[in-house]
Amino acid sequence: MRTRVCTSSPLPTSTAPSPRRSPSAHGIRTSGTNGSTADASTNGGTTAFSTATDVASLTITAGNDAPTATNLSAAESYTEDVSLNLINIVVSDVDHATTTATLTLSNVSAGSLSTATSGAVTSTFSAGVWTASGAIANVNTLLAGVTFVPAANFNMNFNIVTSVSDGVAAPVTGSKPMTGTAVNDAPTATNLSAAESYTEDVSLNLIDIVVSDVDHATTTATLTLSNVSAGSLSTATSGAVTSTFSAGVWTASGAIANVNTLLAGVTFVPAANFNTNFNIITSVSDGVAAPVTGSKPMTGTALNDPR
Repeated sequence: MRTRVCTSSPLPTSTAPSPRRSPSAHGIRTSGTNGSTADASTNGGTTAFSTATDVASLTITAGNDAPTATNLSAAESYTEDVSLNLINIVVSDVDHATTTATLTLSNVSAGSLSTATSGAVTSTFSAGVWTASGAIANVNTLLAGVTFVPAANFNMNFNIVTSVSDGVAAPVTGSKPMTGTAVNDAPTATNLSAAESYTEDVSLNLIDIVVSDVDHATTTATLTLSNVSAGSLSTATSGAVTSTFSAGVWTASGAIANVNTLLAGVTFVPAANFNTNFNIITSVSDGVAAPVTGSKPMTGTALNDPR
C-alpha cells in the first residue's frame, strides 16, 4: 500500500500598495482629524477641517409683533364737575400701520369721553366705550386729545380699562385708576322768584318753595319782607325744626324735608288795611356755598273799606 503525501503552500500575499481613491471632482479631501472639535478661539495657524465652500439658503418666516403703548395704566385724578384731559397714551407697532385703541369706563354712570376726527379716523363713544381705529398716527392724535367729562355731581373712584390691538396678536391692556374729588354743590330751590298777588286783609298761602341739595342733608331758608310794615309770615313746627318770624324775617333751619314742609305751609298775613306792592326776598343756604336767592313780587289789591 502506498501513501500519497500532499503538500500545500500558503496563498501568496501581495505586498503591493492598495489602490487609493482619487479626490472627487466635487470635493477636496481634508487634512484635518476626523471627529475633532472645531476650535473657534483661534484665528489662523490650525489645519482647516475643510477648504471647500458651499452656499446655504435660509427661509425666515416673520412672526407678528404685538403693538406697544405707553401710559395704559397711568393713574388719574379728577374733580367733580371739571373735565380732565387724560394722560397721553402713545401707540407703536413695528409691523403694522394701523391699530385699534379702546377705552372703557368701568362705571358707565361716571360720565363720557370726548370724540374727534384726525385724518380719516373718527373716534366714537357709546355705552361707556371709546374707540378709535385706523392709522397709528391718527389714533395717537385722538388719544392725546381725549377728555373725561364727569357726569353732573359725580365724584366716585372708578377705572378706565385700556386696550390696544393690531387685530392679529393678543391686545395689550391696562387699567387707569380714576380718583375723584368732591366739591360742594350749592342747594337748588324752586319758585324763589314766583310772583304773588294778595288782597288787602286776606291771608295768602305762598307758592311752595322746594329745596334740594345733592351733598347736604340740612338747609336754611330765609324769607324777608322788603317792607316790614306789610304784615307777617306764619310759623310752625315740622319734626325737629321750628320756623321763626321777627322784624320782617322768616327763618327755618334743619333737615331739608322738614324745612320743605314748613315752606309749603307759609302764609302771608297782611297788616290791617295794607295793600301796597312789595317783595319777599328769598334765600336758601347749605352753610358752605353761596346761598341761592330770589325775589317774589307781591302785588296787593285794595278792598273798599266801609265808612
